[in-house]
Amino acid sequence: MHSIDFDKPGVFKNKHVLILGAKASGTDIAMQIKHFATKVFVCDKYFQADVDPASLKMKYEHEEVSNVFWHCNIDRFHSDGSIDTVDGKRIENIDVVIYCTGYEYSFPFFKNEKFPEGETIVHASGRRVNNLYKQCIHKGMPSLSFVGLPYSVVPYQLMELQAKVISSFIAGEIDLVFDDKDDAKDNEDEENILHAHFLGQKQWDYCADLIEISQSKKNSESPVIQKDALDVSNGPKSIDADDIPWDTPSSHEILAQLNINREIWQDVASKRPKYVGGNAEYRDVFYEVVQMGNDDTPDDQSSSSTNYHEKTWFILNEEQVKQRKIDLKDYYENLARSKSSKHSDEEVDYLKKMKKLLSKMKNIESQLPTIPTTKQWDECLLGIERCASWWRELIFDTNDQDLAKIYSMHLWMLVQHAMQSGPLINSKPAYFKRAQYPQIKRSFDFLTSISNVGEVGFSDAQKKRLAKFLSDSEKALLKAIDKGEDKIFELKDGIHCVGNKKKMSKDKKKKQNKKKTKNK
Repeated sequence: MHSIDFDKPGVFKNKHVLILGAKASGTDIAMQIKHFATKVFVCDKYFQADVDPASLKMKYEHEEVSNVFWHCNIDRFHSDGSIDTVDGKRIENIDVVIYCTGYEYSFPFFKNEKFPEGETIVHASGRRVNNLYKQCIHKGMPSLSFVGLPYSVVPYQLMELQAKVISSFIAGEIDLVFDDKDDAKDNEDEENILHAHFLGQKQWDYCADLIEISQSKKNSESPVIQKDALDVSNGPKSIDADDIPWDTPSSHEILAQLNINREIWQDVASKRPKYVGGNAEYRDVFYEVVQMGNDDTPDDQSSSSTNYHEKTWFILNEEQVKQRKIDLKDYYENLARSKSSKHSDEEVDYLKKMKKLLSKMKNIESQLPTIPTTKQWDECLLGIERCASWWRELIFDTNDQDLAKIYSMHLWMLVQHAMQSGPLINSKPAYFKRAQYPQIKRSFDFLTSISNVGEVGFSDAQKKRLAKFLSDSEKALLKAIDKGEDKIFELKDGIHCVGNKKKMSKDKKKKQNKKKTKNK
């Protein structure tokens, strides 16, 4: 699975988990699942070969990483569930592999034929947006801009500064020189492409450059791309700058806030765990930013201030943190109450259906790992089919995209778990080599039903996997029919029970006794 599909750490209970990648996603997932998994192996291509993993682990034992093991990059996978690392070590009995290898930029709504010949909007690797000025304005099409591409940054101020530069350029307040030295094409090695939009510590100089650019005066004599070059086919080519409400802080105030952000960012960085998957106690630290000279600033707190700062910051103590959490809880509860009071009858009905659907999916999820009989397994499949139809009706009324993803992921996990529970238990999903005709036929019907239900928010990767499950079940079904298994099995009540026969016998006797009692 990819880290984008990661949801709940509890599903990795008692498993050996291999995580590929030790950046933000890898370290965060390792930190969460270590409390459930038996062992967590993190393979990091930047792990130094001359470092002894055992001594490193012992050094940071206080970060509670007894079951987290840090290794260098993998060399190969083996069919028995083991892997080899590039330094010759072998890791065995891997149950789950989580790819934390980053994300690709994608703009499917752009047509590349609109760009200069031989040029695409995104690099072939998917990891870089091409031909940008200051990571935000496209040089070939200056009317095309991007806000928020850089990562490993303090996002909001950076995006605000990008928006200021873009809007000032479109409004004709500034002119920009698109020289070649800013072009990422100058360095085409793999590492520079993969991390083209990674800033980290460089974000502060980048933001300072944006401030300087947005405050610069227009120089009409310089060889520049000016606002008249903007090709906006569905609107005017220029905008009256007087119509734009520039109610923004001065450059001095922005720089002061930028320095505050940098100091807090560096303080957070110093508190991060040094071992991959280590405890993230720094996330419980609350910072307060106040005006200099404010009486609320405690003398005994960790703080920072310099002569040119108009603000300073300090870390809240335990009592202040406790009060802040109470205030936040009250705020969100009041917000929820104010929203709920505005719900129409249709919205209330929608929320009830959503709540009932989630409850149904969680109920099925709790039953699947312990299904003893094929009959009960079949009942769960019927329940999942109903949930899919139900969610198909509700998904287009769900405006919250994050919520929609959660429900779609719940449904996908049910489909995947169903294909490795009941008569298919203890196998990989949709593995039919040990299954008999009735279970293959039921699996095929189930997967066909899910495939035909319509749009339920599955990702492209999930859709491909569902198609593979269906293809595998169809092949297994045809193979069973060729062997004549469909004629051998006489199905009772539409399904053949091959589960725990002793338990089924007891259940049958209980039902018979209940009927006798009623008759009496």
